[in-house]
Amino acid sequence: MARTRIERDWSLLPAELLHIISSKVESVGDYLRFAAVCQPWRSAASSGDQPRRFPHLLPWLLLPYQLAGNGNSGSSFEFYDLSESKTHRFSLPEMQEKQICGSSFGWFVLLKGQEFSLFNPLTRAAVSLPPLTAPPDNLGFPPLDSPDHVWDPNQYSFRAGCDCRVIKAVLTSNPLLGPDCMVLVLFQSSIWDLAFCRIGDENWTVIEFGAQSEMPFDYGFVDFTHSNGSVYASDLFGSLTIYNLKDRSKRLACRGLGLWDLHLVQGDSEGEVLVLYSDGEGENPYTLYKLRTMNGETDWFQERDIGQNMLFWADSHAISLPLKWRPNCLCYGRENFESELGEHRISLARIEDGRISDMTSDLWVTPKSEGKWQKCLWLAPSLI
Repeated sequence: MARTRIERDWSLLPAELLHIISSKVESVGDYLRFAAVCQPWRSAASSGDQPRRFPHLLPWLLLPYQLAGNGNSGSSFEFYDLSESKTHRFSLPEMQEKQICGSSFGWFVLLKGQEFSLFNPLTRAAVSLPPLTAPPDNLGFPPLDSPDHVWDPNQYSFRAGCDCRVIKAVLTSNPLLGPDCMVLVLFQSSIWDLAFCRIGDENWTVIEFGAQSEMPFDYGFVDFTHSNGSVYASDLFGSLTIYNLKDRSKRLACRGLGLWDLHLVQGDSEGEVLVLYSDGEGENPYTLYKLRTMNGETDWFQERDIGQNMLFWADSHAISLPLKWRPNCLCYGRENFESELGEHRISLARIEDGRISDMTSDLWVTPKSEGKWQKCLWLAPSLI
């Protein structure tokens, strides 16, 4: 006698059972597969009492795509997963037509027009940020053109329709793990140079007002990072200004290295400040420097050992993560110069001696033609 096949509706499993099962999920791949079953399973995966993080998981690389207007006109995004050596493609309509300004703790900082928001592409959680048009506070350093240090905040807010260009944005912590998370933004040719807000703020606080020049490297900063309650901002050649957000002070820490194309490293677990220099030539095109104070003088010193940490660099963003997978190495996307198509791959460089090896074949193509492209960006996956 033929057996009767009984079909089950997996969406009808009790919510309590789904929560128990989801609490056992320990990898991003399993989480994605679990959440993809149906809406009840996806809700159970994102609403557990014990949020899950993956502190020792390799980051994903957001692959570049062509921009239409101010953001991506489509809703499909590709991420290369180093752990599984595969590319994930997600439909993320929440990110459609938005510029990705930065990535921290598994969250993207998004911009559309004059509206910033935070978005976790795995959990689909979103956080709104205050409008740029609200009159700002300031850290204690009024605009240079304000007479006698008296200024009207209404004159230094963004006007409706005013162009907003961003160089970089970072978070100081995960926005869902407490009220202390700050969003720091470096603007380009803007009324503001550096500014931040906390989750729940109604307006932004300006750290440094901008010169509003079309050549920001003559007047403002080109990169920054955050460490131990201070913001470190550098000009084009590495001159470093430190803003202490606790006592609202600032000082020039050191003069520049006299080198072009420097990238401050974000997220060093030891609280150390690192800068990556790329000359793009030779067998060892990358040099790492650490900020040190010796005999009362603060300056940059070449560094060849970052212990158990790994550096990940993509275009203008460099991050440091405590990973034992390839300690004391730099993982980065680089162009295959033997190709005329603009093909790129992921490579690994040992910091101690600069030896380079390819981790992948060519993964993506950035045509050498006109048009704007979203740069690739590392994302440390997080389920919170």
